[in-house]
Amino acid sequence: MSDIPEASLSILAQDIPVNSAPWAFGGVFLLGVVGMAYYASPMRLTRVLVDSIAATEMIYLEAVEHGVICASDVNAAEILSSLQFKVSAIREVTLRNSLSLRATLRDFAQGRTFEVLRCLSQVRALETHIEDPALDHLWCEQDTLTNLLKCLPSHLWEEDIVSPTFPERRVFRITGAIQNPD
Repeated sequence: MSDIPEASLSILAQDIPVNSAPWAFGGVFLLGVVGMAYYASPMRLTRVLVDSIAATEMIYLEAVEHGVICASDVNAAEILSSLQFKVSAIREVTLRNSLSLRATLRDFAQGRTFEVLRCLSQVRALETHIEDPALDHLWCEQDTLTNLLKCLPSHLWEEDIVSPTFPERRVFRITGAIQNPD
């Protein structure tokens, strides 16, 4: 319960101008524009790009280590190398431009956001190029549908041991109806 007397609240309510709705709308609009500018800023997108190229590099190294793609696959290695160079150049320019507000606004106005997004899409395409053979290799030898069904949420299935003497023999049972979000 509030300790503020009712009379104080009514005095405060009288001081609020009646025509404050346009100011409130303007404030919400300005907040939305600032939020969108931050979300689409080259500085923030460059951080996403750097994280993405690091993840793609890890996926590439794991794929080479497991023999999914050959280390002599010049195409993927060349693309990864050129994207790493491009990302480092974008990061350097973005960091240099972030030192002043004027340079940051010019950077944004010149459309560097689209350059960063284009590079990000190239990194994602390379990641997909590397992951596709890995997924093919992973799923090429499946004897049953059990592993595929285990990709469903855990509340929709259960697995029971048929006999204690043969723990490798199991029964997989779907326990609930599969809904659209599942």
